[in-house]
Amino acid sequence: MTETRRTANVVGIRFRPLEPVQYFSPGDEALAVGDRVLVETSGGPMEGLVAIAPAQVLYSEVRGPLEPVLGKVSPV
Repeated sequence: MTETRRTANVVGIRFRPLEPVQYFSPGDEALAVGDRVLVETSGGPMEGLVAIAPAQVLYSEVRGPLEPVLGKVSPV
């Protein structure tokens, strides 16, 4: 018998190297590990780095509603 694990459409973002990953809703954005993104937080928009790509987070790890990814940040 095989066990199926459901994944969630969630992306893990890290704001600083040693801070924990926070989860956000990627919406329709095609994101990969290493992408720089702008996300909505309780303190306003913040730039972060994708540390966990969509479909790598198990559905059971998601708690509550997620703030959205506003978009990718273009390299300067």
